[in-house]
Amino acid sequence: MRHYKHVNRMIWLPFWYRQTRWEHKKDTLIWRGTTTGVNGRDRIRIIQQYIDSNVEDIDVAFDAITKEQQSKVPSPQAKYVRPSLTIRELLRYKYLLSLEGNDVSSGLKWMLYSNSVVLMPKPYYVSFAMEDNLVPFYHYI
Repeated sequence: MRHYKHVNRMIWLPFWYRQTRWEHKKDTLIWRGTTTGVNGRDRIRIIQQYIDSNVEDIDVAFDAITKEQQSKVPSPQAKYVRPSLTIRELLRYKYLLSLEGNDVSSGLKWMLYSNSVVLMPKPYYVSFAMEDNLVPFYHYI
């Protein structure tokens, strides 16, 4: 069910994504999520790589650290956590990072419809949305 928790809000997506024109969106790559995934390694590695980069155009952080992954996130853990953002807030950014966790990236579907650029590794997991049919540099970068 977690992949469908936002379905009742999807009716508003066409309105929300038109609210912010491309030229008014923030020139920032954004990501929020938890430390899920195979030992959380990919997500933890990516956040570690960019959290200290001092690159103003990249805002990636966890909004929660799962109990199972607490020992894998370096100290101080608070450095890696920032407030979560709603879909509506994320739509204000030009660049959205999509990362798989335990399975498909649950936000990928709305991101592809968002009028923002989706950056992500080639999908490994496949759902009803047929992520394996997405074309790099056409549907995502």
